[in-house]
Amino acid sequence: MQGIRERHPRHIPCLVHTQEGTKLKLLVGKDSTAGFVNGVCRQKLSTGSSSTAYFLFHGPIMCTGSTRIASLDIKSPAPVELHLRCENTFG
Repeated sequence: MQGIRERHPRHIPCLVHTQEGTKLKLLVGKDSTAGFVNGVCRQKLSTGSSSTAYFLFHGPIMCTGSTRIASLDIKSPAPVELHLRCENTFG
């Protein structure tokens, strides 16, 4: 992981765990927000319909769309680990 951080100093590695057990490995810019990561996850998974809502969690805390990924990067050599929850918004 340290090698990735040295090659891409303006980016942060993210590991997104989904409910199905899959993992998405992302390399996002330091100025990226959780809303941007949420959109990328929606594009990559593309299994949910428009009525499916995606929520990102960092530990027990739900990330708002304006949460900066750089503020979650506190364990520098390790990637930022996020958990993605999918919910049906129509019941």
